[in-house]
Amino acid sequence: MKMRRPVRLPLPLAMLLLLVGTAVAQPDDDATTAALRIVPAAGDILEIRIGIDPAPTGEPYRILVGDRLSLVFHFGWPPADEPYPIQPGDEIKLYFRYSPEISQLYAQPEDDRIAVLSRPYVVEPDGKLWLAGLAEPVQVAGKTTTQFAADLRRLYQDQLTSPQVQVSVTPMFEKQRTLKELFQAYEDRPVSFMEGRVTADGRIAAPLIPEITAAGKTPAALSAELTAIYHELGYPWTSVTVIVGPAPEQRTPPLEALQPPNGRVAIAEDGTFLLPFLPPQSVGGRSLAELAARLAEQYRLLGVPNPDVRIRRVRP
Repeated sequence: MKMRRPVRLPLPLAMLLLLVGTAVAQPDDDATTAALRIVPAAGDILEIRIGIDPAPTGEPYRILVGDRLSLVFHFGWPPADEPYPIQPGDEIKLYFRYSPEISQLYAQPEDDRIAVLSRPYVVEPDGKLWLAGLAEPVQVAGKTTTQFAADLRRLYQDQLTSPQVQVSVTPMFEKQRTLKELFQAYEDRPVSFMEGRVTADGRIAAPLIPEITAAGKTPAALSAELTAIYHELGYPWTSVTVIVGPAPEQRTPPLEALQPPNGRVAIAEDGTFLLPFLPPQSVGGRSLAELAARLAEQYRLLGVPNPDVRIRRVRP
């Protein structure tokens, strides 16, 4: 039996095969800190993997784009057996019993600060009132009508003879009926509801206020923010509770559907690349680490909990 001699390849061909094997087996950039600082360019190929990091134990849910939110409005009223504290926006009516000094005030209409004392006033947002004959505004919010009347007698004792004043108030919370009418609610229905979805830009609409950002906040944080806004608008006994309804089925794509074909994308000449379920992405001079963080935020808004995005650059 004859022994076959080993086939010897010409040296240039052997070198070529060795180089090809090395290029296929070893990508240009390892997933190191230095590699993540690389800024990809048109013509590059990116290898992208989307995964999920386990959420920390007890982490509260944060509202996502597309979530259905129920806003529950609670309409309260001040206790009937407790003195009412005057609030910003309340209408105050003052009645000074006749005294000669008031007639003199009537005789000076050209002075805006010297006006008729016995007339309605509206408490300013800062809780103060400008009153005729006084150089400084008077703090009124938080006081009862009895306390405010005592303040007025003291403030006018140098201008009026034995000043006597009666104070009546029309509370601003009467406006809550206007707010309740938006829900077609009635006096025997202290709670009203409205529903809406978080828009693509992460916002939600609510009565009487501009759209407010909801995405990224916990339901408790959004509830507190809405309640504070309505208090500032003059509804001190209104509170809002935000409830997150179940998201529509299949709103969040399955993880495997988010992966790019073959795990790779090509950067086009205009510096953009395409991924499933996302709008066209622009490199825009970002590093691989910055691109990964940007994609993770977009996947989070899609409903992917704690997305983990890994990117590395490979040659075409």
